[in-house]
Amino acid sequence: MLTIHLDSKAKLLTVEALPKGESEPVRVELHGYDLLQEDGETVLRFQSLRVSREWLQVLADNLLREKRIPLPPDTPFGLLKVLV
Repeated sequence: MLTIHLDSKAKLLTVEALPKGESEPVRVELHGYDLLQEDGETVLRFQSLRVSREWLQVLADNLLREKRIPLPPDTPFGLLKVLV
């Protein structure tokens, strides 16, 4: 991972990472995110997601159709909610 930028007012999360074997970083932007708990599960929900690689965008669109990312069960919800 190269950088993580979090703009809690604009609800924009940007991550840049350099995958193994790649020469250019991949940029991922989550717009309109919200952290919540649904049925005891911590979830990162978002309005839109953009990825700088076309094939990764297609993959994200197919895998994240519900526009939500379940987080691990041991995610510190209270701490994250304060930060985001």
